[in-house]
Amino acid sequence: MAEDDDPATPRQRLQVLVGAYAAEPDRAEALLDELLRFAPSLSAPEDRLLAARLAGEMALERRNPRAAVGLIEEALRDGPVPPAVAAELHSQLARSAIQELRFDDAREHLQAGDALAGDAALPQALLLAARAQLAHREAEMALSEQLAQEALKRFSSLNWRGPWVQVYATLAIARRELGAIEGRAQALRDGLARCRAQHRWGEACNLATGLFDMAVESGDLDGAAQALRDAEALAQRESGGADAPGHAMVHFSRARWLAANGRYVEACAGMREALAAQRHRLVAYEYALRLDQLADWLLLAGEPDAALAAAAEAQQLQLEQAARSHQRSLDVLRQGLQVEQAERERLLSQQHAQRMETQQAALAQTLQRQRELHAALVEARKLAGLGELLMSLARSLDPPLREAAQLAAQAEQGSQQGLERVSSGAALSRRQLMAELELGQQACVAGQRQVERATAELQQYRSLRNDA
Repeated sequence: MAEDDDPATPRQRLQVLVGAYAAEPDRAEALLDELLRFAPSLSAPEDRLLAARLAGEMALERRNPRAAVGLIEEALRDGPVPPAVAAELHSQLARSAIQELRFDDAREHLQAGDALAGDAALPQALLLAARAQLAHREAEMALSEQLAQEALKRFSSLNWRGPWVQVYATLAIARRELGAIEGRAQALRDGLARCRAQHRWGEACNLATGLFDMAVESGDLDGAAQALRDAEALAQRESGGADAPGHAMVHFSRARWLAANGRYVEACAGMREALAAQRHRLVAYEYALRLDQLADWLLLAGEPDAALAAAAEAQQLQLEQAARSHQRSLDVLRQGLQVEQAERERLLSQQHAQRMETQQAALAQTLQRQRELHAALVEARKLAGLGELLMSLARSLDPPLREAAQLAAQAEQGSQQGLERVSSGAALSRRQLMAELELGQQACVAGQRQVERATAELQQYRSLRNDA
C-alpha cells in the first residue's frame, strides 16, 4: 500500500503531530518523544525536513533544544534545504550550544544562519532571540535586552505559533541584572498575558514564578504568596503532570517561599525533592546553581555537613563544566591551529608551484634563446663558409678570366689593325690577311677555353654552396 493511502503512515502521523502541537503546545514533550520514535521511518525529503523543523520547535518549547539536535543535523546534512529553513535550523542548533555553554559553536551557527536568512522575517527573529540568550549567558545584559526587544517586535508582527514568548523571560532577566525593576515586571506581565492567550501554561507558570521572585526580593511576602498561588494554578493546567517544567518551577518557588519564611528544614526538603525530580532536565550549570542555594539553606537549617556536601557537589559540577569548556576551547584552538597549518602548507605549496612555474617559464625562455642563438650561429657559419667559397672562387676565377680578357683584347686589337690597314688601302696579301685572322681566331679560342675553365669553377661553387 502506498504511504499516502495508509492511515498509519509516518507521513500522516507527522501531520497529526503538527495539528496536535498547534492546538496544545504544552504537550510538546510527549509529542516530541513520539516524533523522535517514528521520524527515522520518514522517507520523503520534505517530510524529514518538516520533522526536523517541528522537532526543533517542540524541543525549544520545552526548553530542551538538545533533544532535536540529531534530527536537525541530519536534515542539514542530507539536504537540499531552502536557505531560510536552514537558517531556522541553525538558530535551533545555536540555542542547544548556548544551553551547553558551547558559545563558540553557538556563534558559528548564528553566523551560518545570518548568511542564509536573507530577508526572511522568521529566521531573522529566531536568530535575534538566540543572540539575546547568548548575550545573557555571556553577561552582556544591555546587549541582551536590546536584542530581546528587537526579537519581540519581529515576532509580534508574525503569525508564528512557535515558542517565541520565551523571549520575555530573557528580557526580564536582562532587566533584572540591569536593575530596571519596573521594566522587569512589565516584561513578565506582558509575557504572562501572551502565554495565557496562546495556552502555553507551562511558560506562563515560568513567568509567574518570575513575579514571585520579584515579590520575595522586595520583601512583599503577601504578594509572593499570591504570585505562587497563580503559578500553581497555571501549573495545574499544564500537560505532562508533576514532571512538567512548570510544576518543577513551582516546586523550586515553593521551596524558596519556605526559606523566605524561615522554614529552612522544609525548604531544604522541598529543594531536594525538586532536584531529584528535575535532575534529568536541568543542565549542569542550572543544577549547580540550585545546589548552591540548597547549601545556603542547609547551613541556616543547622546542617553544616550537608551544606558542605551540597556546596562541594555544586563546585565539582562547576569545575567539570569549566573543564569541559576549557577542553572544548582547546579542541577549537587545536582545530584552528590545524586549519591554520593546513592553510600555511597550502600557501607554501602554492608559492612553490608558482616559483616552479616561473622557473620553468624562465628555463623555457632560456632554451628558446639558446635555440635561436644556435640557429643564428649555424646561419653565421654557413655565411662564413659561403664567404670563404666566394673568396676561393674569386681567386680561382681571376686568372682565367683575366687571361681570357687579355686574349679577347689582343684579338680585338689585331682585328682592328687589320681593318685599319684594309681601310687605308695598304697592300695586304691574302696570306697575310689569313694569318692575322688566324691569330685573332686562336686568341678567341684560347679566351673561350679560359671562360669555360671559369664556368667550370663557377659550377663547382654552386654545388658546394648547395651542400653548405
